[in-house]
Amino acid sequence: MLGRGYGYYHTVLKLIQTDKRFCIRFSACSNFISDVLSLKEDDIIIDWYPSNKKRENTGKQGLIPATIKVRATKIKLKF
Repeated sequence: MLGRGYGYYHTVLKLIQTDKRFCIRFSACSNFISDVLSLKEDDIIIDWYPSNKKRENTGKQGLIPATIKVRATKIKLKF
């Protein structure tokens, strides 16, 4: 389980490419998460297409950018 500071595209890609199982709690401020939150489903499998900037940053990490299939589950917390 990773906290909100680990929800980067290149981190997720690296975990997938090294065959790791993981769960990440994302912050609501990323474009990808904004897209997920706009969907009506609470549990969905969605493709994460990296933006040009994410592709560039991924290349700097020594990784080859690719579309990632992500299972996104929304959990509503009461404060």
